[in-house]
Amino acid sequence: MQNQIIKEQFNRQAENFANWAIGKNIEYLDAYFNFCGIQPTDRLLDVACGPGEFTIFIAKRISEARGVDISDREIEIANGLIKAFGLGNIGFDCSDVEHLPYNDNSFSVVVCKSAFHHFTNPDKVFKEMIRCCENSGKVSIQILQHMRTIM
Repeated sequence: MQNQIIKEQFNRQAENFANWAIGKNIEYLDAYFNFCGIQPTDRLLDVACGPGEFTIFIAKRISEARGVDISDREIEIANGLIKAFGLGNIGFDCSDVEHLPYNDNSFSVVVCKSAFHHFTNPDKVFKEMIRCCENSGKVSIQILQHMRTIM
């Protein structure tokens, strides 16, 4: 029930998030990329990716990028951006982030930007992020413009 309410709210606000200026700020995106120490060979999972700006920004620099979000409208917008940028190493999935649809150890970097304050069960999301990350990989959670990485 709670997740359905969250999904409906984010579906209604999807265009606002897609037009949010900070999501298009190249310096901001580049700073987070550098902070995470992302390498060209990395495979990234962007949890609660919204309309996918960071995922798309990263896909231009790494081997593979995936974004996941509970909002099907956000994912629809993100998939439209894949076509606009002509990227082939990226994909987006609509899923509850408490139950990520990926195998264990699937990604070398797992990030969540400015979304943890929206989660009703942040511990569960964090455990899912860790589960999806390689043992030698990186998990990064950005909380309201502050960056923290766990290695």
